[in-house]
Amino acid sequence: MNNLDAAQLHLRWYQHLQETKKSYPDLIIEDGGDTVRIGDLSQGCRLCKDGAWDCLFVTSMCNLNCHFCLSPTLNDGAIPVSAMGSETDLIENYTIANIKGCSYSGGEPLLDFDKLIHLHQLLRHHYPQNYFWLYTNGVLLDTNKLRLLAELGFNEIRFNTAATGYSDPNILRVIEKAAQFIENITIEIPLLKQDEPKLLAALKRYENAGVKYLNLHDLMREGGSNSALIQHENFDRVTFKDGHCTDISLDSWSMFLDIVKHSAEHSLRLSLNHCSIANKIRQISKRRQQMARIVKLPHQKMEADLLYTIKVTNRNKTICYFHPDLFDEKLADKTSHIEHIKILAPLFICNSKVHH
Repeated sequence: MNNLDAAQLHLRWYQHLQETKKSYPDLIIEDGGDTVRIGDLSQGCRLCKDGAWDCLFVTSMCNLNCHFCLSPTLNDGAIPVSAMGSETDLIENYTIANIKGCSYSGGEPLLDFDKLIHLHQLLRHHYPQNYFWLYTNGVLLDTNKLRLLAELGFNEIRFNTAATGYSDPNILRVIEKAAQFIENITIEIPLLKQDEPKLLAALKRYENAGVKYLNLHDLMREGGSNSALIQHENFDRVTFKDGHCTDISLDSWSMFLDIVKHSAEHSLRLSLNHCSIANKIRQISKRRQQMARIVKLPHQKMEADLLYTIKVTNRNKTICYFHPDLFDEKLADKTSHIEHIKILAPLFICNSKVHH
């Protein structure tokens, strides 16, 4: 296993894209390589890439037990509703962060359908123009639920068909029914190399069922989740700039191209989006920029996903903080100690205070 930092990973990714473009000239590469696609992106994906989206976690409980699941193992079902604070904080924080899209996930959000509907009605009341979507394995979805979701203004449903074997006939019927109620139907799954034949065999069935988008994630292995036990994949370890480590299967890169090739050979109309690790890094940076807007103090300046301030300690050990644009070092006390402090904005908010 190789150990890479974010810069080394990006270099390998860009080299991969340069070679890929030679063989797949129709591949659309945008955002400096963070976006790689064939066809359109769903509005939810666009909002994610722009940093104008929040994911609400309805519950940590799930009715399945997928071996590739990245969700942390929690026994009591408790989970923070949102990285942007408690339910009572969301309205104010969404306005500050300019949130235009909301998704509902878990666990399996349909396990607490009443809470899902409560959260959605709250947010749609305050943000009727937002784009709303649901992540689900589809097992608990029926016609009555679909009718209500449509009435309440859901714009998209994303099915994780890897959770049920890719082409379970019951799930395919649910997807077909969902397409009658909800405008945008997406399959969103990790790229498991050992499952490639099953996925390729299912693609035409997805199209026939009314699926518009196929979102394909690089396979990740995270500690504290089921995915930590995945074997038989070509993993590299990546360290992000905040020190967090995760394992990425580079088999996902070639597998995405196999799907592009298969789709072209079979004249499939599915839009394909490679939600690569490069895109995940972009997503994390955009999330920190959202949080920076919410937690920024008067003496701090935003620089992308950083919060920047100047700390001055005088000879009496008194500490003062200054906004960088309002501080003139020439006017500082000659005996003062001056520090230029840049910190990563947080990924989570708790009781209006930053925590990691």
